[in-house]
Amino acid sequence: MLDYDYPLYRPPSEAKSLIFQVTLGCSFNVCSYCNMYRTKEYVERPLDEIKMEIDLASKHMQDTSRIFLADGDALNLPTDRMLQTLDYINLKFPNLERISCYAMPKNILEKSPEELKRIRDAGLSMFYIGIETGSDKILKKVTKGATAQTIIKSCQKAKDTGYT
Repeated sequence: MLDYDYPLYRPPSEAKSLIFQVTLGCSFNVCSYCNMYRTKEYVERPLDEIKMEIDLASKHMQDTSRIFLADGDALNLPTDRMLQTLDYINLKFPNLERISCYAMPKNILEKSPEELKRIRDAGLSMFYIGIETGSDKILKKVTKGATAQTIIKSCQKAKDTGYT
């Protein structure tokens, strides 16, 4: 039904979620421990393509309660684009309990508190942050692109804007 660009990943707790690939790949894609998206270039998919997939899925899965926005970097989307996507999803799926995605610490820190609140209010109720370790030495060695302090700041910012 949906034409996914494989490989396709999601957290285990999203096993029963409907997945929309709003991005392909990962905008960072250099963490030494992660090869999930090595075969893909990072692309922000056109909104009209995403809307067509949402329309198609909503005809067959109207009672969907969970949606996961893939690939590895959905929160990297510009805020207006994310809001348009979330608004359209909510229009087509009236029984949603949650929408979630992966988020890198830098994605959270680059958004203003107001942007994060607007995204939360539009329905993105949860994101998965890969913390991996609290050791700056190891974070640097594995090319995480974050320090323990930036991870803490991103988690605090998420909490301050309504994410739990």
